[in-house]
Amino acid sequence: MPDKNKRKRSIYLLPLIFAVIIGMVMGILISLLENRFPGASEGIQGSLVGFIVFMGFFAILLLAGLVHIVLHEAGHLLFGLLSGYRFLSFRIGSFVLIRDQGQFKIRRFNIPGTAGQCLMIPPPMNDGNYPFVLYNLGGGLVNLLLGLPALFAGLFIPSIQYPFNIILVLFGAAGLFFGLTNLIPLRIGGIANDGANIRILKKDPLARRNFHLHLEVNRLLGQGVRLKDLDLQDFILEEDADLASPFNTTMVLLQHQWHLDKMDFKEAASSLVLLDPVFDRLLPLHQFEIRLEKIFLDLISGNSDSIAGELLDKPLMTYVRTGRRMISKKRFLMAWEGLHKGNIQGAGRLYAELLLMADQHPLQGEAEMEVMLADHLKGLITGAALDEPLSD
Repeated sequence: MPDKNKRKRSIYLLPLIFAVIIGMVMGILISLLENRFPGASEGIQGSLVGFIVFMGFFAILLLAGLVHIVLHEAGHLLFGLLSGYRFLSFRIGSFVLIRDQGQFKIRRFNIPGTAGQCLMIPPPMNDGNYPFVLYNLGGGLVNLLLGLPALFAGLFIPSIQYPFNIILVLFGAAGLFFGLTNLIPLRIGGIANDGANIRILKKDPLARRNFHLHLEVNRLLGQGVRLKDLDLQDFILEEDADLASPFNTTMVLLQHQWHLDKMDFKEAASSLVLLDPVFDRLLPLHQFEIRLEKIFLDLISGNSDSIAGELLDKPLMTYVRTGRRMISKKRFLMAWEGLHKGNIQGAGRLYAELLLMADQHPLQGEAEMEVMLADHLKGLITGAALDEPLSD
């Protein structure tokens, strides 16, 4: 128990400690700028002017952060291509670039806790091995490779004058922040970062296999293949597998989704029960997903009263709201409104939104499953035939 508590404390304290260190570094940088670049302080005279200048630099810092998000995902793309991977999707915020039948298209999707994601199709495994380090390192490396020279130039090249020196420092500091927070193994926003993923993949052959398989499943879902058409045995792990390892947890969740796609809700629930013994060790993202899916299964089985207060949990509510571009969250909210709250109109609105979202979903195989589940919900909520519109 003491080791478990120590591990949990380190998970949550590391980001806090790192934020404090970054704050100290930024303080030192500001001090250096004031001493070395008098033009910076001369431009900040009077409270109004000072506020305007400060807000201008703050806006530049935010813009630099956005640029580094794009550069980070581009780094994954570049180093993935160099490692033999092929393009699958490129997401910034909720906008996803996919390649569908030889044409690039924009879709909408987001994952709470992530600002972007570059998914690629891995090369074939050779005796259980394939390149994964550079693909995962690429994003943070690009942040550092572009950020550190900018930081050096802004601090130590006198010919670069105000305000361009400060702009370079802000761009460099953003690159340093994104690079280190992705390469130092951490859990941020409930998700393991690139450094943590590399550490897991290097240690665990099963995790490497599951990471490769998950990327392949994403490729198939993007092509419109349904989970129920895949081999369930590929997702079933040996009894001694550590189900708390993120890539192993994903396999259990794929088992759950496979049974959902088969409309076998009893087996879908049984899959989630497998994670109960390790629930406290799971990534927060996975914990949220499991809790929501359990509530959904209770709702459609008629056990609405048993989970009446569950969604009052603030972190879970926040997760649902921030996942507004996740089609599974629309399905969950439709069940909550229609089966728990008895809000037929609200459920009808969510049903319509889900259908629109399905057309924009980057993984059409998953979207088709969610539409099927929503149609089943429609019948439960209204008692109508599945081909009739849900009442407004």
